[in-house]
Amino acid sequence: MITVRDLSVSYGEEGGEVRAVCGVSFSFGTGISFGLVGQSGCGKSTVLHSISGLIRNWSGIIEIDGQRQSVKRHPTLYQNVQLVFQDSNSSLHPRHLVGTALAEPALIQNLDDVDKRVEIALDEVGLPSSVRYRYPLQLSGGQRQRVALARALLLKPKILLLDEPTAGLDMVAQDGIIKLLNGLRR
Repeated sequence: MITVRDLSVSYGEEGGEVRAVCGVSFSFGTGISFGLVGQSGCGKSTVLHSISGLIRNWSGIIEIDGQRQSVKRHPTLYQNVQLVFQDSNSSLHPRHLVGTALAEPALIQNLDDVDKRVEIALDEVGLPSSVRYRYPLQLSGGQRQRVALARALLLKPKILLLDEPTAGLDMVAQDGIIKLLNGLRR
């Protein structure tokens, strides 16, 4: 389902570029979990951001569902491929209610029954519907991570990219997220 060949990513301007990723290649099919492992700062997040379309300064080949991707992505890609960031705070605006953050992807994609989709997404990640009326800072780290996951799941993506989904969580929250992800994969 995803093929990456000779992916290279640089940051900065010409002459002062820093190579973040150089020649990364891998491929995997549908229905499996695939992990990128490496030291902090080795480019794992950069690879995920390139696949998801957030980084545009890359070279190499990225194929999703047999379709070769270019720097400019087709809008349906953003519905079929969702990224959950390493730090849930980076994807949740502190002054927006959780319900607003959850509804945003559905509104951008012009989907109907947004309220129903928000309720279903919260239920899928094991959060009560009352969470939608709270601010991210009123939630625990594990709850915020579940909200970030619910936001990605709201669009029913074919591919879910997770950037260290248990980073910064205590052991109980980590266990809950891992069990949730295994259930969703099944």
